[in-house]
Amino acid sequence: MLDKRQWISSARLTSRVALVIFSLSLLCLLSLSYYFQWLVKVDHQFYDQQIRWLDSDPPEDIVVVAIDEQSLSEIGQWPWSRRYHAELIDLLEEGGARLVAYDIVFSEQSLLDRIGDAALQKALQLDLAVILPIYVDQLQKGAQLVEVMPHPMFAEYSELGHVNTELDSDGVVRSAYLYQGVGDAYWNHFSLTAAEILGYVKPRLRDESVSPNTRNAPYYRVAELQAYIPFTGDTGTFQQVSFVDVIKGRVPTSIFNDKVVFVGATALTLGDALQTPTTVHGEQMPGVEINANIFDAIRKQHLIHPIDPLLGMFFSTVFLLIILIIVPRVSAPVALLVTGAACSLGLLGAYWILVNYYIWIPTASAIFGAILVYPLWSVIRLDQALRYFKKQFVILTEQLEESSNSGLIPEPGKKTFSRVDALFASLDILDCGIWKDSERYYLKGSTIRGSRVYWLNNSDYRQYSLTHNGSTYDVVLPLLKVSARDEAVHRFLVDLITLTEAPEDMNDKPSYDLLINSLEKVRRSQTRLSQARALFQSCLIEMAEGVIITDMFAEVLFSNKMANKLLALESDRPLWQTFSDMEIVSGGDSWVNVFRFVLLNQSQHHTENNKQQIEIRTCSGKEILLNLEIVGEMDAIHRFVVINVVDIARIKDAQRARNETINFVSHDMRTPMVSLMSYTERLSSLHEDDNEWQEALVNVRHYANKSLHFSEQFLQLAKVDNDEPIQHYDVDMLDVACNAKDDIYSQAVEKNIRITTEEEGDDFWVRSNGDLLERIFVNLLSNAVKYSDSGASVTITLQASAQGVKVLVVDTGPGIPEDEQKYIFKSFHRSYRHQGGKTGAGLGLRFVQVALNRLDSMLEFTTSSDGTCFEFMLKRELIYVR
Repeated sequence: MLDKRQWISSARLTSRVALVIFSLSLLCLLSLSYYFQWLVKVDHQFYDQQIRWLDSDPPEDIVVVAIDEQSLSEIGQWPWSRRYHAELIDLLEEGGARLVAYDIVFSEQSLLDRIGDAALQKALQLDLAVILPIYVDQLQKGAQLVEVMPHPMFAEYSELGHVNTELDSDGVVRSAYLYQGVGDAYWNHFSLTAAEILGYVKPRLRDESVSPNTRNAPYYRVAELQAYIPFTGDTGTFQQVSFVDVIKGRVPTSIFNDKVVFVGATALTLGDALQTPTTVHGEQMPGVEINANIFDAIRKQHLIHPIDPLLGMFFSTVFLLIILIIVPRVSAPVALLVTGAACSLGLLGAYWILVNYYIWIPTASAIFGAILVYPLWSVIRLDQALRYFKKQFVILTEQLEESSNSGLIPEPGKKTFSRVDALFASLDILDCGIWKDSERYYLKGSTIRGSRVYWLNNSDYRQYSLTHNGSTYDVVLPLLKVSARDEAVHRFLVDLITLTEAPEDMNDKPSYDLLINSLEKVRRSQTRLSQARALFQSCLIEMAEGVIITDMFAEVLFSNKMANKLLALESDRPLWQTFSDMEIVSGGDSWVNVFRFVLLNQSQHHTENNKQQIEIRTCSGKEILLNLEIVGEMDAIHRFVVINVVDIARIKDAQRARNETINFVSHDMRTPMVSLMSYTERLSSLHEDDNEWQEALVNVRHYANKSLHFSEQFLQLAKVDNDEPIQHYDVDMLDVACNAKDDIYSQAVEKNIRITTEEEGDDFWVRSNGDLLERIFVNLLSNAVKYSDSGASVTITLQASAQGVKVLVVDTGPGIPEDEQKYIFKSFHRSYRHQGGKTGAGLGLRFVQVALNRLDSMLEFTTSSDGTCFEFMLKRELIYVR
């Protein structure tokens, strides 16, 4: 038995060793996380929030001339004649602009507009400094990198700079390289060139820190001096005027006097927009505004540079060491407050350095490590407490007689015999006789009548003789009721006698920590076991799966919330009675046999024989899986029955959700199919005169198009069938219908099907999403053409009213069979009713139904042998957006 000094010394040594191992492990984890950037996404989130907090006023001497939707609407489809660009440069020169950063790549001559090219070339020869962009890219997938540059006739009279930005893994632009190129970083950034021309910075010095092996590599991109961009604000922060307003004289040219002008596309249809830290709710910032932000940061010397990795790792290590020193020495509430305060100070300190010195320190690894200290050290403390309890149980068995008056364990013969009655009832053993040293100890059923000698000699009963604590016990049990091995029944009876007469106690033992000191006080009280049980309950009560812990009498010692919910347990009702009301689906034939198996057929060692798994159905119809297992030491005091309660319905639902997710992964087919189609086009041009080649390529294109169409349907359905918000704007339904009709034109011509549009009313504008509506029209028209005979007709009818626009798509096909009508909106349902037996992916109508639901509408249909009509109604005003 351990004395007080030995126990305290051992506990302190264990605590110190645990602290050292824990600290070294956490510091190693921090270093790996920082080096491999495991938490880079979290760091980016912290950085984005810090950038939004930067207090910066938009500059007044920067003007953005935007090629916006208004300009495209008034001037015409892009690309425009270059005389418009020449005219703009002339006006900017007339207005006294200091410099023009023209973020449009004029990489080729216009064969149909040589006059416009000449005008632009002449405008570039003015005294006004004009910068044109270069970008490094692949012209097609898998091709080598090239520098896309302005045509020499324009490059000769302008300054040049690259416009590449760096997309992080989450698709957000946060940084750019100041120097970049293919083979060597000889091109300044577009904005840096502007700053050098205006004298804000000196011409660059070559960065010798770049490895010589990366220089002069003709097929690789070489980039130097990565800098993070301190965005001034969201989209539209800079003063902005429309391109068309300038060239049509709607704004005076005097607004450009002594201004730096950035010209570029802001229209979303031109695709020159990216997400930045300051853009929220799915918005994107045009590239011309990103370049304006970079220029403003360069001239103010506000570009942000990340801290040296080794220095950042050093600061993170020191920060974590401070937490590791403080937390083990204070109470749990104080440790929690210290952790929260330290994390807050770390984030504020990193923000202060960013604001004042424009140095970014990634803090996610350090903050994550600090947050881990509190719960992990609490787990270590909990483990030490559990070890403490184990030592105390050993002491209890050695000092059993000394602790008989402790009150923690009932006196022999008190209360326990009622539990013995319930135990034998659960095993369906009605008769039992136990005599201790020839005196009656426990009698049940028929054994109450008759002498000990009579029952010991009765052939209908099995006799057992055992010795415990120096006393001899004679036991008789009904022969037909006990089918277990003698050794198992013998052990069971020893356990029963142990619990019905052996008292327990807890001897005083010292502690060494705040938690252990608290447990020491609990140990000295008569409620120590209740407090220990509460400790275990606090760990298990919130588990997602149900857990029930019972003693060998099937008396519930613990049940968590989920077990109570699934089984509707009642505190005043024995567990075996609750189970008896439930139906066993599989794993056993009766509850009696289940209890016999668990309590009587245990092996001497922990094996699979200690486990029983059954599936049951509760009174409410829930399907539950029960895993029953004996755990603990092989004596009655330290052995328990643990019942794991699992809701099978949740597992099945999770599997179903997983399978549905896997189905949508099929959109990964799109990229290779697009590449295959591009390659076939190239082969077709190389073998124009070879009929065999052309015939084979036609087949390849057909199947590639078919696979691309299938994967496109999967992808479209996946995009629309989620909870992301849909953008709504004013849409002309007539234009949408006409665009969809154009998309399906070739398919209709192939079958000699005529598609017509009928209009009832003159106002077809609604508040909706045009792209989604066009896809809906295309799917409905495609189905109508597919299921109609050659020479048939399809009619689109638009009916305008005060409430909205009603759409009808009517075909003259054979109609939908009655047995298929209830399945047409289900995913992967395909009909074979059209000629040729060709089928699609079975997602078209499912997509239409889901998309219309997202647009606060509903798809309905009527069908007969003369054709089918699909219809839906779109309100003019948006009522509901999911």
